[in-house]
Amino acid sequence: MKKLLMTGLALIVLSHASFALAEEQAPAEGKANKVQKFDADGDGVLSKAEFVKMHEEKFDAMDSDSDGFLSKEEVVAARKGMHEKVKAQQEKRAEHKASKEEAPASEAPAETPAGTPAQ
Repeated sequence: MKKLLMTGLALIVLSHASFALAEEQAPAEGKANKVQKFDADGDGVLSKAEFVKMHEEKFDAMDSDSDGFLSKEEVVAARKGMHEKVKAQQEKRAEHKASKEEAPASEAPAETPAGTPAQ
């Protein structure tokens, strides 16, 4: 019974975390991509069955020993992996933003005195 409760709690926590991550990345796009990925019948919304399937896939990914239960260690490992993924995405976004801010200055033509050819 304790494992079942822990499993249910883990699924709830991860479902909220996954949707929060999608919203953080791009609020409208994150939600739209989630719906598209798991919307099996293509009606633009997630049915209860589609929602459950999405979380079953997450559960199966977390259940590293495939015993049908999530141990404390499996939940901790999944959370650690999720945090690492979020951190890597944040770093990538920061690098992309920094490169976009630097690009216009580096692409600007060098000023030369009138009549002097640019090098």
